[in-house]
Amino acid sequence: MSSKEQRSVEQVRQLLSALGFSGARVHPASPPRPDVFAEIGSRRIAIETTDYHGDETSRRGSAVRRDEEQDAREGRTRAHTLPAASLPGLVSRIQAKVKKHYELSPTDEAWLAIFAGVTQPGAAAATLLVTSFIDCEQLTICTAPLLEASVFHRCYIFCKLTEAGQPKLYLWEKGRAWTEVTLPSQATPGPVPTFWDIQKLFGKT
Repeated sequence: MSSKEQRSVEQVRQLLSALGFSGARVHPASPPRPDVFAEIGSRRIAIETTDYHGDETSRRGSAVRRDEEQDAREGRTRAHTLPAASLPGLVSRIQAKVKKHYELSPTDEAWLAIFAGVTQPGAAAATLLVTSFIDCEQLTICTAPLLEASVFHRCYIFCKLTEAGQPKLYLWEKGRAWTEVTLPSQATPGPVPTFWDIQKLFGKT
């Protein structure tokens, strides 16, 4: 299993655990299948994963992620400036994923999982999504038409690391609008590190 596959599997495990499905069987899949295959009870779910980047647009990738990864490799410390508005980055990720072709047999449904606030060196700043600025109504207006026309039955935005220190989860389902999901109490046992805690951990203060 490659490092990318391991990370996708671990991210999906964290998402499913937050949803209360910690016992689900999860393993990587190869293209053209979505990244991860999960068995939740008798349901077989194909899950495509991707990381949110605040500075990404439909025309270019994330310059902050490239710089942050290089800084992590070289042991450098510096501040990174990111836009507060999350909508362009989310739209860009969804556009990139819905236009791909996926092999879905023999699954029951497909999900798209967007991960933000990724707690690893070279990603914490670039993937930080300021949840205070998420507007579910605007998110629905801008992304629901894309998702409705796609193979995905659900789309999740899972913010592991947030400015408030508690994970946040947002859900879109076919025929419905985006909503914030109330996480089960077992999803956050004990104190959760804030973005600034992670920056200190990685020596970026």
